[in-house]
Amino acid sequence: MRCRNCGRKGYIHLPYLKEHLCKKCFVRMVERRIRLNLRKSLLSGDEDRVSIVDNNNAATVVCKHYLPKVFGEMYGSKLMVGKRRGYKLFACRSLEGECVSFFRSILLNKPYKRVLNPTMNLPQRELEEYCKIKDLRFERQLLDSDVLAFLRELEDARPGAMFGTIKAVNNLDNRLC
Repeated sequence: MRCRNCGRKGYIHLPYLKEHLCKKCFVRMVERRIRLNLRKSLLSGDEDRVSIVDNNNAATVVCKHYLPKVFGEMYGSKLMVGKRRGYKLFACRSLEGECVSFFRSILLNKPYKRVLNPTMNLPQRELEEYCKIKDLRFERQLLDSDVLAFLRELEDARPGAMFGTIKAVNNLDNRLC
């Protein structure tokens, strides 16, 4: 299969788009989504100090790799790794991690805490592929297996369902705030 953007040999199939992308276009798509998340919903521009939770899951590794390149350019802000007092905290999680967190809060009858997450609309598989392309080391993220099994079953039946879930959560959150 060929890349939908440039016509080169496809590297990865994205079932929710029903398309293939080459490595270059795939990396560009991932980085564009992170920039969009930063611009759209995460920062209003007045924060000058932000830190990234320091663990080695694929989402955090991608953030530690990409955000320093773009963060000062977009916000002129300081970006630190690890928790810092007085800093806004990025908790980098994959799309699955964000959905699991939301559904667990419903199942456990606890409030859902929305966190700053520049990778919230990137599936785990895509984050791992980005790490492989950029030769970044990461540790596999372990999520609640029951909730994750439900989400994967839902995604298999309806590709894009997790994207829809996160979009609905964000819409609800914006209306309630």
